[in-house]
Amino acid sequence: MKLTLETYSCNYETYNKWYFEDIADRIYKKHNSKNIGYDTKVIKLDGKNIQSQRSPSSIWSRSIFVYLDDKLTYIIALSNTNYDEDKLVECNKIGKKSTYGVHNYHANTYLVQGINKNFEIYHKYKQEHSNITLLFYMTDIEQSYPHNKFNLMCYRKLATIGFEILNIDKIDFYEFKEIKKGAILNKNNLHYTSLNEFINDSLVISRNNKGNIPSYMNTFDDYNSNGEKQTKYIYIFKALGAQTYDSFLTMWTIYELAKKENKNVEFLFIKEQYNFNDRKNIKTTKNLAGSIISLFKTLGIDIKYETSDEIRQELNRQKDQFNRAKKNNELRNQELFKNNMRARGIQTKCCLCGCEIENILEAAHIWGIAELKKADTKTIRSVISNKAMQDLIDITSEHKDDDFYKKYMIANSGDNGIWLCSNHHGLFDSHYFCFDSENGKIIINTQKLQENSSLMEFFNKITTNRQLPNEVMSEKTKIFLSKNQINIE
Repeated sequence: MKLTLETYSCNYETYNKWYFEDIADRIYKKHNSKNIGYDTKVIKLDGKNIQSQRSPSSIWSRSIFVYLDDKLTYIIALSNTNYDEDKLVECNKIGKKSTYGVHNYHANTYLVQGINKNFEIYHKYKQEHSNITLLFYMTDIEQSYPHNKFNLMCYRKLATIGFEILNIDKIDFYEFKEIKKGAILNKNNLHYTSLNEFINDSLVISRNNKGNIPSYMNTFDDYNSNGEKQTKYIYIFKALGAQTYDSFLTMWTIYELAKKENKNVEFLFIKEQYNFNDRKNIKTTKNLAGSIISLFKTLGIDIKYETSDEIRQELNRQKDQFNRAKKNNELRNQELFKNNMRARGIQTKCCLCGCEIENILEAAHIWGIAELKKADTKTIRSVISNKAMQDLIDITSEHKDDDFYKKYMIANSGDNGIWLCSNHHGLFDSHYFCFDSENGKIIINTQKLQENSSLMEFFNKITTNRQLPNEVMSEKTKIFLSKNQINIE
């Protein structure tokens, strides 16, 4: 088998020194062939220097073209690398100093930045070579950042949308164990199996980035043309700088998972300000990059993408919902309640058993609706006056002094909710157990459970976590837990 590796002139020195040999060896192994060496070719780009050859308008991408017996068989997309032999060679020729190999220089843009160009090149060549395959190759694996949670999740996204990483065996998934409770990931189970699992992992990654307001999923009750009720999912995302490329990969992943589960998903772009160094010229992101929108169309991916007021009106329909709720004296607004819980960035899985199956996963009120309805004005005012509750009531609302409004806001606060499977939710609402308002540990109603030994055995069997996660235990949640705790004490 004759093997030829080809790349662009602005990358050749770097790839030839650091990556060609390993890639060639892996290609031979993939075809169960003996490594007998390889030839190299260069695609010469226009431009007086390396930087101009890598300009955004250039056809350049981080790609290696693999020919087997002179037939284009693979395009290999490489992650960003800290090494730049091409600039080093160029600088040495003109006597200019060059530095490269800075540790963690590409930590946050390792894979995603520029990944759209890899897909553009792949699609372009696939028009003429229908049997080519796109593979990915991770560079600089001796550094720490290829193994961090953000990039590990990117590899899972690639697997979910159907792309293989050639050297995935060199990636350490240790950091993902704390997300998956010790589960071992490998090339055979790298892909996401459900939309809910993916969104949960996204929330964990977002929480680890302290300067980041996480993207999140909202749901709304909708009706199809036959009048049948269905759930609409709206993923709210951002697109500033490298976020654009990550959003591209995330939206594609969500699209594929939603299609598999027959879920109706739309995407909402959130504007962000930037350029704060120039206070007189602060800018705002206006749209998802045109190149990304165009790429979705090129790839045949039907992304329902909105920046218009149409979906914003849907997101802001809470006022109408409140008026109907007050008229009907109904505190419960399950749609608002769930979305407020999701906006907190809490994983959508049972706090006590880890169940992520949406059909049996429920949003449980901590301070129950029935008890809340019975609460007198003094009790409500006492709760609302707590310092932790200062942002719960909209002081500009015309209803701010209304007891029903206060109860409505408490009932549907994201801090008044925890995710439980239907089994745990039923037992919780029946006061078989509650949670300590200080540390979130389970408090068993021994009298009720001891009356039914089989139920106690069942509870112990299905309960793998005996304490609420730390991220659930906000100061508001502790107050609501104290109200629920009264039912057992």
